[in-house]
Amino acid sequence: MKNFYDKINIIIFTAILAAAFPIMIFAARPDFSEIERRPLTSFPEFTLKRISSGDFTRELNLFFSDTVPMRDSLAGMSSLIKSRLGFSVDGVTLHDVQLTVDNEQSEADNEPTDGQIGEIALDNPEPAQLWDGVIDVSANAVDEAADEAVELSSAGVLVYRNRALMLIGWVSSAGERYADVVSEYSRRLDGVDVYSMVIPSAIEFYCPKNYLSHYNIDQRASINNINAHLSNVTPVNVYSSLAERVAAGDDIFFRTDHHWAPLGAFYAAEQFAQSAGVPFATLSDYQKVVIPGYVGTMYGYSGRNPDILNNPEDFVYFKPINDNYTSTYYITHEGYNPEAPVPAPLFIEQPLSESYSIFLGSDARITHISTNVDNSRKLAVFKDSFGNALIPFLTASFEEIYVIDIRYFPYNAIDYLAEKGITDVLFANNIAMANDGYFITTIENLMNN
Repeated sequence: MKNFYDKINIIIFTAILAAAFPIMIFAARPDFSEIERRPLTSFPEFTLKRISSGDFTRELNLFFSDTVPMRDSLAGMSSLIKSRLGFSVDGVTLHDVQLTVDNEQSEADNEPTDGQIGEIALDNPEPAQLWDGVIDVSANAVDEAADEAVELSSAGVLVYRNRALMLIGWVSSAGERYADVVSEYSRRLDGVDVYSMVIPSAIEFYCPKNYLSHYNIDQRASINNINAHLSNVTPVNVYSSLAERVAAGDDIFFRTDHHWAPLGAFYAAEQFAQSAGVPFATLSDYQKVVIPGYVGTMYGYSGRNPDILNNPEDFVYFKPINDNYTSTYYITHEGYNPEAPVPAPLFIEQPLSESYSIFLGSDARITHISTNVDNSRKLAVFKDSFGNALIPFLTASFEEIYVIDIRYFPYNAIDYLAEKGITDVLFANNIAMANDGYFITTIENLMNN
């Protein structure tokens, strides 16, 4: 009987291989993965030199393994099977968890204080090409987002009630160094008002209580610690405002993306405008745009959890009703001339899966916005990708705005701000970046470029 079943298994396995072989060889191969948000390996260039060196065969093997037909569909099936066999308790599923956080702060230390900040971060696609004077962000340019998200998710991902949450952990002294570096900017920028906005992440507000202390540092205490070490820098209290809106049921953070939602950025921008003493437009001054069916970065980072894929959300953002501003981009990505201005819209149309890149289109650029506000206030925003969603809400508050991603800025920051006549500087970064040593060193080095 055993031999009979062995023969049946061999026949079934052979039939599967026979059916799959022509599909693997002749079916169309994808050139982009929606799940991983990256271009797949292209067919290698054929030359005699590359054949003799072995480069061609090595890259050919990579091409075939990376561009399997129906790649994303097969990956989705695999993740569905794994999710049924994986680690899931009380409706909570954990992916790639690497560390447990031990919060030592007392309840008193955790109480919110006036003038504190929240933090979070991420990146967006780079410009693929310039087209008729407009920046075209195509599906082949998505590596920036992956780098930042991987850093954020280094502690793992928790999925609860169709929401994927990145776990956050770090050494508190890194936040103190962040405060010291931001304070040094204030010291060197004589006569310029400097503000610090640290953006909390979604896990702070949506993680089940039983898991919060194990898989997330106390972000409120960390923000208080950063603010306590600021010198001659105004902290912007966004934590309390965001917490109130979350409690009210507003969509302040995405369920399927690691970024905050534009509505969260609106309330944070409002707090900043109050701190800076500048005018601020109400939400009724904006056109609400709804893009249904959005599944963001957390699908890939959660191990392609089917609960995320099968529960898309609306991507909701807001455009000023009165377009009394113009925007110009200076591309800082390798291969472009950062001195060459490129006029383009502030909102750049994107594929559905990359909707967060609607704001400014990418991080690898300097954005200059001129408005009809007549108050002689010129703002520079040093940010990670969370800061992108803030910018549309500040077009009614400052005469000029310069948007600078800390990771892609090629100039000496102090000299650049003086040259542009900047009156206000805002550091707007998420809590993970504000506690990341490499990111902090990058901010510091901009003063010495």
